[in-house]
Amino acid sequence: MENICDRILELDYGRCFMHDFGGPGAYGAFREARAARRAAQASAAADARTLFRREAEWMRRQPKARQAKSRAREAKFYELGARAADVPVRDAAADFGSGPGMLRQGGKVLKMEGIGYTLPGAQSPLIKDFTYAFARGERLGVAGRNGAGKSTLLNLIAGTLPPSVGTREPGETTAIGYFTQFPPPVRPDVRVVDYVREVADDSKARLAGLPGADAPEVLLEKVRFRWASGGLPVSF
Repeated sequence: MENICDRILELDYGRCFMHDFGGPGAYGAFREARAARRAAQASAAADARTLFRREAEWMRRQPKARQAKSRAREAKFYELGARAADVPVRDAAADFGSGPGMLRQGGKVLKMEGIGYTLPGAQSPLIKDFTYAFARGERLGVAGRNGAGKSTLLNLIAGTLPPSVGTREPGETTAIGYFTQFPPPVRPDVRVVDYVREVADDSKARLAGLPGADAPEVLLEKVRFRWASGGLPVSF
């Protein structure tokens, strides 16, 4: 992004902000600008709340029949209330089951031994003799040209594609979380919350004893998905 863009357009919960900088270090500058703006917004809201409490006391003392001057002050009171409520919204953070309720990852994560895969009808293998033992906490990137077999390799690692040869041995407590390039088909009439519940229940069936994971309804709320919309079909 820093090498291509010369400006950054930020969308922050219904508001748009244009940052007129780009190039090396632009994203860091954007984060600093956003943090400064949110700090100023929080400070302004705190000041407004102080005035709001004072004006609220004045509102309680006023008789029902108010003069024009009082009505003008009343209008400013409601404007002050809106400013007091204008606090920055914290970035969403979903809990996918971390904490004391989660099973601990054992020493053995995943071992791939002599893995090979040949596409149906192909004469030569796409993946040949892949051997690797994944370590706990390891971060590994996969690079290669288009068609080299990156997605196929990830599917083999995730266990969604059986290898033509070789063995795949996951650890007893290993759970694969895979953001696939091609998501599975979803019935257009199923509700969003029901789809999330089906996935969650399927995960719980494979990983029994994970009470720390969020319920589907809680998860949707944490990622700012309106619960009232949770009953809408996926196709909406």
